[in-house]
Amino acid sequence: GGLEFTLDSYDKFGISMASLGSVSDGVIVIAVGAYGDDDGGSDAGAVYVLCLNSTGVVTSHQKLSNSYGGLEFTLDSYDKFGISMASLGSVSDGVIVIAVGAYGDDDGGSDAGAVYVLCLNSTGVVT
Repeated sequence: GGLEFTLDSYDKFGISMASLGSVSDGVIVIAVGAYGDDDGGSDAGAVYVLCLNSTGVVTSHQKLSNSYGGLEFTLDSYDKFGISMASLGSVSDGVIVIAVGAYGDDDGGSDAGAVYVLCLNSTGVVT
């Protein structure tokens, strides 16, 4: 419960998930992939960073896509950003590092794929 955003048909929210750890007051942070999200074009993809309280209710969220979250690159149609992900731990000052797969990324050739390593601040925005 507690989701304050609208998902569209075929966003494929939940295709991948990574636990990013816990922060103060028992808040758990997870990242959830939605490789069918269309913010950057058809199936460009997105990742949602969700903060959950001790009962599993979402207390805050940050979407990472072409339109939100401070990405320093552009996602294209059919990149499928968020198809896979893994937590790489945290570094100083509470910065969380995640790796996000985009198997349809064409930057290195047709459907060559890519892995984006992102550093997130305490609100889930890319730093």
